[in-house]
Amino acid sequence: MSERLVRVLDQVAADPQLRLSEIDVLTPAERSSVIEEWNATARPVPTESVVERFKERVRRSPDAVAVESGEWSLSYGELGDRAGRLARYLVGLGVGPECRVGVVVERSVVMVVALLAVSVAGGVFVPVDPGYPAERVGFVVGDAAPAVVVCTAGTRGVVPEGFAGRVVVVDDPVVVGEVAGCAGGPVGDGERLARLGAGHAAYVIYTSGSTGRPKGVTVTHAGLGNLVADTVERFGIDEDSRVLQLVSPSFDVSMSDIWPVLCAGGRLVLAPARLDSYGEDLAQLLRMRRITHAAIPPAFLSQLPSEDLPELRVLITGGEPLPEEVRRRWSTGRDMYNQYGVTEATITSTVSLIRGSDGRPLIGRPIANVQVYVLDASLRPVPPGVVGELYVAGAGLARGYLGRTELTARRFVACPFQPAERMYRTGDVVRWTGEGE
Repeated sequence: MSERLVRVLDQVAADPQLRLSEIDVLTPAERSSVIEEWNATARPVPTESVVERFKERVRRSPDAVAVESGEWSLSYGELGDRAGRLARYLVGLGVGPECRVGVVVERSVVMVVALLAVSVAGGVFVPVDPGYPAERVGFVVGDAAPAVVVCTAGTRGVVPEGFAGRVVVVDDPVVVGEVAGCAGGPVGDGERLARLGAGHAAYVIYTSGSTGRPKGVTVTHAGLGNLVADTVERFGIDEDSRVLQLVSPSFDVSMSDIWPVLCAGGRLVLAPARLDSYGEDLAQLLRMRRITHAAIPPAFLSQLPSEDLPELRVLITGGEPLPEEVRRRWSTGRDMYNQYGVTEATITSTVSLIRGSDGRPLIGRPIANVQVYVLDASLRPVPPGVVGELYVAGAGLARGYLGRTELTARRFVACPFQPAERMYRTGDVVRWTGEGE
């Protein structure tokens, strides 16, 4: 405290006209910690896109089960073949890099095939949950303005009337025949309309709109690839993993369920579209499918029985406070993590390992190649223990809001700690602990 006071007095003595807001209260050691040491997250990540990593998994493990839903499953070879055929069909319709494709399909194997096909074609997938209110579906499709919408016969009626683009009903007999006539398997850059690069958009996902009009966030392949690499390494996802996909495909967390496991060669297990997520139905699914990794919101965990789940070794939660009783019950016998993130920074920015005996869970430290800053109103770092606004920078930063340049400029601002880089203003109020979380 005395050191800090001397520092303040020295600054005032040196410049009596100095404004109170301009006084720097951090010690040199604190500044080094909050700006550099606690953000030393540089890690090498694969240079290949998630599309290329999935293609490599198809080559290495063609007979391994890639995705299952109920009694239906596809091997990596089958999934790669179907995605390749649909991708070539979409390329024929003009889909390529920066071309948006709406996917209006319930959580199912068909949904996974469609998402992969759009990516393999080089396009930008826009997942739209057909169970959402017609007003929201209409807004998303109208605002995203996809060139193509992929749907099924069961969800065709959800596509807004008057949609001017091409509608592909993947289970229509005519479309089935046309897609079957396309070659299956990997699609090379030479077959795409343009070469697919790390800076190209991977997907557009819309925010909830809880604070106003929903915003379409454009995430690049670079951001998605970094998230996938960190997730696979951090949670130990491999060929023996069985990863549950539970949340709506319109919720960005679904991307961190789907892509890491398919790039790591594990098994993606899709929950039924109308599963009772709060009770025994979900518990039975976890047991029967021998789920090893699951991301489940705290509200679900509060109502869910935690007994008799010996295979579940990694549980991920976040987004809302976790009651102490729930934390103690679910963290026993497995690794449990609390994640924090925003759509504008590719889903996950910080992670902490939850221990049952800990106090209130922390949001943790930044993931690989991501930096987080706690700043005051003048964009200056605050000392540990002092509240400030959380800003996120680094590899996960999204391109911005689709079609909203002015809002993008207000929320994605210049980063004062990294030349020529941006950071996202989250609006969330946090503070550093003395241990750097």
